[in-house]
Parts: sequence; C-alpha cells; structure tokens
Amino acid sequence: MPVGGKLIELQVRESAGRWNTVREAFHTEPSGRYRFGYRFGRFYESDARFRFRVKVAREQAWPYKAPVRSTARTVVVLAR
Repeated sequence: MPVGGKLIELQVRESAGRWNTVREAFHTEPSGRYRFGYRFGRFYESDARFRFRVKVAREQAWPYKAPVRSTARTVVVLAR
C-alpha cells in the first residue's frame, strides 16, 4: 500500500447504466481503509435504491493491474 494511501473513486450507477464518480477521487488511509460520508436529500416520495462501487485508480507507483472495480453494493434510502 502506498505510504499516503491508495487513490480510489466512489461510483454510483445511474438509471442509464453508466457509472459516475461521486464528488472526486480520494486517498484511503495507509491501511487501505476508507470512509466516505454522503447526505441524501429529503425529497424522496418512495424508497430509492442506489448501487455503489469503488474503483481503484491507476497510479505510477502501483504495481498491480488497474483500474479495478469492487462488487457493487445496494443502498436503500427510505422515503420520509
């Protein structure tokens, strides 16, 4: 793992099937762990599902194959 952490992107799947980066790429902790806070709006009339994944970005000093993507996870936002 690079000393300053690994550069990764949090991505969300759009209804058109494309994956878009949420905000911008960021570095993990040196251990490889990361945290990403995101506040969803309060405007949902029904429950909404979002699919997220992490993309490991290319970096010059990274000896492994990149880009690589994680398995997607679903997050359900409950309507209020």
